[in-house]
Amino acid sequence: MGDADQQPTDPPEHQGEAAVPPAEAPGPASAPDASVPTTTATTPQLPDPTPPTPQRWRYAPRPRQWTPLKHPPTWPLWLLGLGTLVLAYGLVLTSFYWVGQLGSQVLFSVLRYFTWVRPPVGLTLGLLGLCLTVAPWGLRWSLGRLGAGRPWSLADWRAQFPETARLLERWAADRHWPPVRVWWLDSPVTAVWSFGWLPRAHWLVITAGAQAVLDDRELAAVVAQELSRRSLVCLPLGRTAVFLGLGLLSGLTLLLQMPYLTYVHLARLGERWPRLGWLTGTISWLFYGLWWWWRWAGLGFARILTLYADRRAMQLVPDPNALARAILKLNMGTATVLQEKGSLPHLYDLWELLLPVHPRWGVFLGTVPPEVPWEQVLRPRWPWLNLSLAQADVTTRLGYLMQIAQQWRVPPEVTLGVREPLPWRQHALYLAPWLGLGLGWLVGWFIGLLMGWLLSQPDQWVAVALAWVGWGCGTLVRINFLYPDIPRMPPEAEPEVVTAVTVEAHSPAYGQPKYWQGQLLGRLSWDNALGQDLWLATRNGTIPLHYQPSPSYLWHLWMGSRHPVRFIGKTVAVQGWLRWGATPWLDVEQIETRQGKKTKGGHPIWATLAAFAAIAIGVYILGFVGVSWQIFAPPESVPDLGS
Repeated sequence: MGDADQQPTDPPEHQGEAAVPPAEAPGPASAPDASVPTTTATTPQLPDPTPPTPQRWRYAPRPRQWTPLKHPPTWPLWLLGLGTLVLAYGLVLTSFYWVGQLGSQVLFSVLRYFTWVRPPVGLTLGLLGLCLTVAPWGLRWSLGRLGAGRPWSLADWRAQFPETARLLERWAADRHWPPVRVWWLDSPVTAVWSFGWLPRAHWLVITAGAQAVLDDRELAAVVAQELSRRSLVCLPLGRTAVFLGLGLLSGLTLLLQMPYLTYVHLARLGERWPRLGWLTGTISWLFYGLWWWWRWAGLGFARILTLYADRRAMQLVPDPNALARAILKLNMGTATVLQEKGSLPHLYDLWELLLPVHPRWGVFLGTVPPEVPWEQVLRPRWPWLNLSLAQADVTTRLGYLMQIAQQWRVPPEVTLGVREPLPWRQHALYLAPWLGLGLGWLVGWFIGLLMGWLLSQPDQWVAVALAWVGWGCGTLVRINFLYPDIPRMPPEAEPEVVTAVTVEAHSPAYGQPKYWQGQLLGRLSWDNALGQDLWLATRNGTIPLHYQPSPSYLWHLWMGSRHPVRFIGKTVAVQGWLRWGATPWLDVEQIETRQGKKTKGGHPIWATLAAFAAIAIGVYILGFVGVSWQIFAPPESVPDLGS
């Protein structure tokens, strides 16, 4: 059995009763985001559509005694890290190759100059090696461009967070490593993260927003979680060590910041030079696509590493309730940033793989009315719904921490709901395109082998063709379930967002038709031309919007008068389909202002076109590529040479 370190004295009102979060700590004046050029077209200070209300916290106590937790094996993390590195190499190599092919086609079309493009293996390996090597110093430079900040000494920690200061001192002294270097960032974003791969090349970052919402217990638990990320996939080397897991995520973060910062700078350049906005904006989409494509390499490793770190953190600070409360507070602080600024900063995307929170989860949790119980909102989700996020599911993390609290016989901080049973048909419908792709590939592979036995010439292209056809057929099968007909109805002035999300939209396979009224929030520039930062704020919750323009409104994508960005800050009525996957969102069918201006979405149309395009590609490959076309080709007549 072990005894807790020096116990901080909790106020009486914190134990089992309502309490307000800690007051905001004093700090330097806030500075604007310096990572992107500053222009005159900035997001306005919009009125708060949902005034923040103090959340009721239980402030459950920490355990007086506890039993050590078992160490889970870390070899799956080593294998997953190796797979992450291989996947990153494949994604970067593929994107470079196709960008080269595109450039070759443009050169041939314009100048009639043809160049043979080969996969740039050397360039890909060099770029990945460079990012992994210089990540601590490159990210430190990038961190300095986010805004005002300064290093934090242990004296600063002892003044406000004595328990966290003792943890940092004990961590470095036990391992004979240099003191942990801490950077205080003057930003309203509520986040704590770390990067680097050596004890001397490692930084722990705490923002002013996190400093304001976390108390000493909670910050100590979060810092313990960040320190645990260093030691999970670690290679000891005498009196030092190499943090392979955290170093891998740091290198990938530096890699992702290259296309993302280029995308942001080009988008802001379009504001500065409006006549060239269509050109710079279009090019910026290419770099945004590279960032979106490359980020998939590190998503799985970042999620699993977070779950492992939560368990390892309990060995440093055995306080599951404090870590659970900190997770919720950091997530909910995202909503305050959105309400104050009218949009979310690019920091969430720039540091996505290292951040402990996801903005879509945070905004939804932060705008839930305080009278709504946690068990109604925090319902465990199916793990495969979280594949598109770098952060582990909030309900999964909280559920594990509350199990530890129950094991150590302390009252839980939050009570989680019960996971809704999801019939296998709904699972199959949501995954229908990928199930069709796999089934088509298997059938095509078998047919190709059969052709090799019959024609003595196997055809591997049959598997590729039927995979395309299977994906298209699977997409067609689920369209009517994803996008049912929207009945004619007046917009709801005060929609019950929480009830709609938690009761009606528990499955992502079935879209719930909704017609809601609220305030449209988001960025106002070319960096929101693809609808990456659109939110519908109501009095009962804020929810993200997924927007794809219909073909008739496609030309408005170049910041036309009917682009949703033109409606930001106004009261709008949004018609679409509500669903809850990894996070809740609303697929937009129509956005209309009070003045009658509207824009149309095209989710069903584009899904149908994509399905038929995939089927057409499969038919083309089946008919004109490989040897399968010989079966249906008419036999050629042999000329009679004797006549």
